Amino acid sequence: MIDKTHKASLNIEGSCSFKEFMQTHGSTWALRPQLFWLKNAKGQVAMDFIGKFETLEQDFATICDAIGVQDKTLPRLVISDKEHNEQHYDAETIDLIYDKYKVEIKMFGYAFEG
Repeated sequence: MIDKTHKASLNIEGSCSFKEFMQTHGSTWALRPQLFWLKNAKGQVAMDFIGKFETLEQDFATICDAIGVQDKTLPRLVISDKEHNEQHYDAETIDLIYDKYKVEIKMFGYAFEG
């Protein structure tokens, strides 16, 4: 399901599945592979550490330790309903996402479950 802000900015009318969204709008600027945003002008990922949303609290604590921050409390402003994203994926959608993001999927150790 796509929120109304994204629907409005991309001129999406009515309902649109995740697969339809990715097929139609998967090449927009915001959906570029993450390495587009992470690589420098030489094409290198010049970072010491990249945290993941899936391990946000642990990664935040790692960064706090590295920069000497004592309070590692990360406020939780929004609590999700724990809906698993993969319920929106069929075999065709998995292939679509994998083809688009395969470098990041491998680099960051992601895998499709199921």
